[in-house]
Amino acid sequence: MGDFEYPSQKANFYSYISTNRDLIKISEEPSGIISGFAFGHITNQQKARIRAIFVESTWRNKGTGTKLLKSLESEFLTRNPSLTYLSVRIPEEYFTSQPFFENLNFEIVTKINGYVTNNLSFPFSVNNQISVRKAKKSDIESIMQVEKECFSKFWQIGPARFAQMINEKTEILFVALLNNKVLGYNFNTVSHRYQSGNYVRIATLPEYRQKNIATTLTAHAFKWFQSMRVKEIILSTYADSSFHNSMYQKWGFSKYEEEIILAREY
Repeated sequence: MGDFEYPSQKANFYSYISTNRDLIKISEEPSGIISGFAFGHITNQQKARIRAIFVESTWRNKGTGTKLLKSLESEFLTRNPSLTYLSVRIPEEYFTSQPFFENLNFEIVTKINGYVTNNLSFPFSVNNQISVRKAKKSDIESIMQVEKECFSKFWQIGPARFAQMINEKTEILFVALLNNKVLGYNFNTVSHRYQSGNYVRIATLPEYRQKNIATTLTAHAFKWFQSMRVKEIILSTYADSSFHNSMYQKWGFSKYEEEIILAREY
């Protein structure tokens, strides 16, 4: 089947599976041979995500992948009985895995484009009437209002996760304000080894769009990435959104991959 978001470096893999949020399941044959593995994590109160499923070629098409997925799913539900969605994100090189998930009642949520830039300068016009600062816990209620107006239920992040962002050293949550009103936010992360930055999410209240608020937030994001000394910035956006794709290209990002996100709703 292949691996999806498998961290290719051994050290990264060990670090990845040892974190508290991640789970890993191993398929062991009676002979003691490890025939496959699967791992993922619970992203928030509503969602869990499969990060990778790999089955050794000799044991493919024998139900091993299905058993691994079901074992991982059972662990997710044991840890979080209120789980609403189980999702998987498949890069273009593994699109042939799509039927496997569809046979297990997963449906396509969206297709996305991945972008990358190695240029950490950001010479674009900002809105000087807008102030940008790091988010505080007192901002979370306003941030949730932006979240609900901008994203469907599947994509929404819960208040607990936003609160976590505020305290993480490798994450940053910015808010844009006008007259003390939160108009939008931007969330970013960096890898544990500070090699790359992930421009995770940008959102602006619909009635305040087209006022350079996203650009203003992004200017602060790039300054933060510079301070973290990352070598590149990556992001993803809806493949069918011509507005977002053109915006990121305007900002100097280059498309490098396509992905499919599939999910099963409980």
